[in-house]
This record gives sequence, C-alpha cells and structure tokens, in this order.
Amino acid sequence: MPYIATVLLLFLPGALAAFLHRRLRKRTKSAVRFLVYPVYTAVIDAAVCGFKLLHGASIENFFGWFYPPLSFMFYFTAACAMAVVLPLIYILIAEKRLAVRCDRDAHTAANVPRLRWDGKKALRVLLRMACVLLAGILIGFLLVTATYLLPLENIQENVRESAATVESEGSYPFLYSNWRSTRLDNFTDSIMMLIAAYEGDQGLIGNAMLSTYTRFADCDPAEGLVKWATGATDGMETHSYARYWHGYLIWLKPLLEVCNYSQIRVINTVLQILLMAAALAAMWVKKQKRLLLPFLLMWLFLTPVALFKSFQFSWIFYVCTISTLVLLLRYQKLDANRSFYLLFLITGMATSYVDFLTYPLITLGVPLAVYVVLRGRRTWKQGVADVAALSLVWGIGYVGIWAGKWALCSLLTGSDVLLTVQGNISARMSNAYDAEVFTWVDTVKRNIEAYNHWIYLGPFLLCLAGYALLYGREQIHIRDRRLAVGSAWIGGTLLPLLLAALIPFAWYFVASNHTYIHYWFAHRTLAISALAVPAVFARRGEPDR
Repeated sequence: MPYIATVLLLFLPGALAAFLHRRLRKRTKSAVRFLVYPVYTAVIDAAVCGFKLLHGASIENFFGWFYPPLSFMFYFTAACAMAVVLPLIYILIAEKRLAVRCDRDAHTAANVPRLRWDGKKALRVLLRMACVLLAGILIGFLLVTATYLLPLENIQENVRESAATVESEGSYPFLYSNWRSTRLDNFTDSIMMLIAAYEGDQGLIGNAMLSTYTRFADCDPAEGLVKWATGATDGMETHSYARYWHGYLIWLKPLLEVCNYSQIRVINTVLQILLMAAALAAMWVKKQKRLLLPFLLMWLFLTPVALFKSFQFSWIFYVCTISTLVLLLRYQKLDANRSFYLLFLITGMATSYVDFLTYPLITLGVPLAVYVVLRGRRTWKQGVADVAALSLVWGIGYVGIWAGKWALCSLLTGSDVLLTVQGNISARMSNAYDAEVFTWVDTVKRNIEAYNHWIYLGPFLLCLAGYALLYGREQIHIRDRRLAVGSAWIGGTLLPLLLAALIPFAWYFVASNHTYIHYWFAHRTLAISALAVPAVFARRGEPDR
C-alpha cells in the first residue's frame, strides 16, 4: 500500500496539469506536447518532496513518506491544487490573456426581491418559535414521566440478562482491533439501562426529573451493571444524572419490557438500515440522485457497524436521518409556508432531548447541507444568511429545551442541578484535562486521526474527484481562454456548503475539552464535512441567463 500511495501521488497530479494545459492552449507544437507532462510532474514532485525533506524526512523511508492515509490525503490535495494553479499561471504569463469571469445571474437583480425588515412578521416568527419550544418542553416532560408508569419487573429481568453481554465485551470494546472509530460505549449504555431499571423512591415526577441510577463506588457503570445483576449490595449507592432529559427512555424502557441488550441491537440494526434506505429512496424519487453518494459517505464516516451496537451513538442518527427525510419529502410544503426554521428548531430540540452529548452537531450539519442543495439558486448573501439563520434556530431549540429541563428539575424537585450544569459546562469548554493542556489544533488533529484508514479516505477521495470532473465537464466551458463560473453556484451552493463543512471545527473549538477526551466518538461530527464537500458538486449547474 505505501508503494501505491507514492506512485499515485507522484504521477497523477502531473497528468491533471498536462490535461488542463492542453485545454487552455488550443494550439501546441507536437514536440512540446510530449514535454508538458514530465515538466509539470517534475515541478509538482519537486515541491512535494522538497517540503518533506525540509521537515526532516529520511530518504531511506521514501515509500513511507505519504503513508498512512491522512498524510497521503494532505499531500495529494496539495499536489492537485498545484496541478490546477500551475497551468493557469503559465497561460497568464505566457499569453497575458487569461480572464476568469463570474457571470452575473439574471435573478440576482431583477427577479429576486430585496429583503426588508418586517417587524410584525419577525414578531410572529418569534412567538411561534416560543410556543413550539414551550410545547416541546411540556410534551417532553409528559413523555419521560409516562415511561416511569411502566412495570419494572420485566425491565429489570431483561437488564440482568443484558449484563452477560456487557461482561463479555467490557466497558469500551473495539469491533476491530485498534480502529478507534469502531470503539463501542458499553459504559454509557450501561448507565442507560440502569436508569431504565431503577426503582426510585422520589415519586413519579422526581424519578423522571432526577434520572437516578444505581452504581458501585469501586466500579465503572459497565462493571456496576454486572455487579447489580448478581444482587450484590456492598458499595452500592445512587447517582442522579439530572442535567440530561434522557428522552431515549420513551422507547428504551418499552423495548426492555420484551427484549434484552442483544435483541435490541438487532432491532437497532434493522431500523437504521431501513431508515437509510428510505432516505436514499427519497433522494432518488425527488430527483436528487447526485446526493446519494455524498449521503452514503456521511453514513460511512459515522461507522454504521458501531451505531448498530451502541445505544449511545444511535439516538443522534435517528434524529439526523428523520429530519433529513422530512426535509426531502416535505420540501415543497415547507418552502411554500416558509417554515424551514420550524423544522430546524424541532430538530435541535429533539437532539437535546435524546442525546448524551455525543456528536450533536450532526443533526444540524446534515439537514443543512441537504437544504442547501435543494434550495439551489441564491445570491451569496442569501446563501450565507440561510446557513446563519437556520444554525441559530437549531441552537435555540437545542439550548432552549435543555434549559427547560434544568428549570423544571429545579422547580419540581428542589435539586441543585443548575450548579452541576454550570460546573460541567465550564469544564467541557476548557482547554485542559487533569494536568494536560491542549490547543484547538490538538483537538482537531486527534479527531481527524480516527479516520486514518483507507476505508474512509479512499471512497471520499474517489467520490470527490469523480463529482468534480463530472461537474467540470458539464458546467465549466472554456471559450476564448475564459472560464465562465456561474455566480448562482458560488453563492447558492459552494459558499453555504463550505460553511456547513466548517461546523465540526467550530464545535471542536467550543467544546474543546469534551471533544478532546471523547475523540473516539466525537470525531463523527466530521461526517458533516464528508457530506458537504462532495455535495458542492451534487447539484447540476444551471446555465446563467
């Protein structure tokens, strides 16, 4: 594999540069044509290899320079960028006739009404959002409370049966040895099952709001689950996890009435596959076939084999995929009613309701990228405004319903959950863990390294290259050495999707401590970028009029 990576890097970018050179220069002497490829290849290879040598690379390890995949991806991207830029620079210097023209779209001035501030309309939108948020808090409270009316006998029995699976696997098992992305979180799954099985004495509302579970002082939750299943009581204590809604209980507790951990995993697998199939079918029916590959890439970057077996990772996937499916199937109605903001508000609320702080931004980034592709022709101001407004609305739903839980818990139980939350938020946003101090770059690097394998980077690079070539062949027409690039594509697709692709990096900056410590599942936020980057070319370009 190191030999293949080196050969591809050294010879492919030169071929791309030679192809562009010949397209830009219509008339080239036959003798010169044979020199174009080796000259460009030599220049690009000299730049890449020279950079490696300056950074202390050893000649003896030459075929390992651009391996593993992350190193290859970085240098291959840099080499392809040079392959595009060098022919343009050559034509610019040699002929002084190159012009890159961005055609003005007919709709930018004449057909698109200017946005004007409407105070009454803004007030109506805010009131509607407030009503939806309050209704969500009330419904969420009632649903979680209702789950505590279920009888516990079968739930506790099935949780005891589940302890055998947890004991055999351990707290953090790997599905594939040393693949960080395939690490499961039986630690948190055990907490979920212990909360579901807890027979509290705080009353119906107290049990629902405090989310108490049994733990043992000398054990982690996975070991504690095994110990609890044996009936041991030495070192047993209770712990409240009140800062989360634990909305997953509304289906986990009914499932535990009839199934154990292993059986629910099977149900989880089937449901996720069916949901993905429904989303892909909706893209096909709605004539968004070019979204199929980017969406499958997103799923690959989530590592579905780990999602199938871990409750902790599954809840966010359901919210993300259902929101995307609603967007695809109801796009016309949402557009007619101008109610996209309600969908993103409810998505943010649902994320906060079921999540255990895993990779929550996926429920914003994936629907946002799909929305941008469906929306199509926009000016750059409209495109940026769409991304900013929908992100803000999602954030209001996410933070609002979370704050609603803290307020309800404090009012109804008199607990000090707000003090716990304040300390936890401060810790999760810090740049330190125990005695270790780290930077934002360290956090990003640690999360990216989880994808340091060809099974992720290979399909991503192939999809990106294929889509770029397809789009370029259709949309970029070279006439008189001028590259006509439609501003509708730049403003309505390219810029908004690039902003969406940056969402994971913004999250790593805000929640540095959490994403640095829990990189082995927080890396899944990068699935947004895996979708948004190739989706730049997923929408067939519309000719400028």
